[in-house]
Amino acid sequence: MTLSRRQALWGLAAAALSGATDHLAAQAGAAGARTVQRWNVADQRLVPPGAAGTDIVHAGADRVGLLRPGQAEPVWQTTHGLSGPAVFRPRADTRQVLVGSLRSLASWQLADGAVNWRRQATLQFGTPCLDRGRVYLGDGHALQALDAQNGNLLWRVDTTPDTLMSYAPTVVGDRVLVGPGNGRLYAVDRDDGRTIWTLDLADEWQYLRQLHVGANVLVAGSYKELLYGIAIDSGRVLWKFNAGNFINSHHVSGQTAFLWSPTGWIFALDVATGALRWRHRTTAYDGRSGAWASVLAELASDDQHLYALDMGHVVHVLDRHSGDEITRFKVDTALRPALLVHADRRIVLASDAGEIVQMAT
Repeated sequence: MTLSRRQALWGLAAAALSGATDHLAAQAGAAGARTVQRWNVADQRLVPPGAAGTDIVHAGADRVGLLRPGQAEPVWQTTHGLSGPAVFRPRADTRQVLVGSLRSLASWQLADGAVNWRRQATLQFGTPCLDRGRVYLGDGHALQALDAQNGNLLWRVDTTPDTLMSYAPTVVGDRVLVGPGNGRLYAVDRDDGRTIWTLDLADEWQYLRQLHVGANVLVAGSYKELLYGIAIDSGRVLWKFNAGNFINSHHVSGQTAFLWSPTGWIFALDVATGALRWRHRTTAYDGRSGAWASVLAELASDDQHLYALDMGHVVHVLDRHSGDEITRFKVDTALRPALLVHADRRIVLASDAGEIVQMAT
């Protein structure tokens, strides 16, 4: 995309936001955070940690394990034996932990780390969704449903050959929603894979990077500037929001969708209508590529706060209802650019050096 095109799009987005309250960022270091606990899990290339109730699941190049806050040693830890390093945040429910590489997927007992099953990809696995005793994920261009108890294939839906279904499906009620990378969004029956509806917007997107649901609306981010609100029952586009530049991460909680733009803004939108609730400025942007904000790597929330971790290793803690910045703090530059909001204003991060860190904000 040319710079003039970026400037034009941001101008449109800025005009649409006239009248919104600007929440300017507080000075860095206004209030810090304290490290509550560190675990050295003796592993490299850690993926973002996952939650298993009040426990923490970790995975990386060689290992998978379960950590318990307040306990120095892992509840269990084992060599995962995958075909390569873990590539997505571990998924967990009350019984199991699910971790995968590009070519293999495995399930372990949550209680003691015993292996439940292993499965090899036909081509390449995408990020899975674990929901009510089933696993939904892509293998090449096919959407698969697996029995979470034994890993057996229940059904598959083929889409466009020579595409890779890399991003996770999401499940809402009786349907599975997935954007496989062919410019379409599919809603299929969770029981048998029967197609319920298809939305074709190949002229606007290829992949939908993330699928989140709130108020019976699917909020989907494209590789481009637009965030979409889509009716789950029909596939009708309800609203579009132009973020001013590409959307790499967004987050839905309750009736609000949060997203960031490299132009320096975090936006909060009404899930049902796409109307702007507030915007918060992290960094000034004047149209020059060198003045872009640090790319925000991930958004997460609890009941009262929105957490934004940027690529400069700064965590911004905002009031999720108003967008006012409560505090910000810089974390160790060795930490990976992804965070887990755990409990009681605590966040969990993983490092390149094999450490899991829990911090109180």
